[in-house]
Amino acid sequence: MKLAFINKTPVKISSDPFQRILKATEKELKIKKKGEITLIITNDQEVKKLNRDYRKQNQPTDVLSFSYLEKDSFPKDKNLGEIIISIEKAKRQAESHKYDLKTELNKLFIHGILHIFGFKHNLDEEFYTMNSLEEKILKSQKGG
Repeated sequence: MKLAFINKTPVKISSDPFQRILKATEKELKIKKKGEITLIITNDQEVKKLNRDYRKQNQPTDVLSFSYLEKDSFPKDKNLGEIIISIEKAKRQAESHKYDLKTELNKLFIHGILHIFGFKHNLDEEFYTMNSLEEKILKSQKGG
């Protein structure tokens, strides 16, 4: 898989860690699909609008994922899905968890990829499975 990276913020962010995470997630999940995942880093305002329009939640959230893997979904090109992360929400969460912004962005990106490939966390068991995968993939990136 390939990564299309769009940073709409003034914060300098390298796409390299996200490309490594995408490869690690592809390997961990044994994904055979070819195509591209788009990652957009933006602000609370844009995420709030998308969250309101698509999820009927009138508030910013940390990460939104849109999967295009269903046969009837748009677009019909090689885009497998989009992940939109609010930099402002990520900064607040990083501070509250007492780790750096890079770690939080990595965690949110992994979370978004898992959603694109069908993972959910509505039930406790699903949450545990998804959280375990996120941690495993994140740990594979330490020192990498």
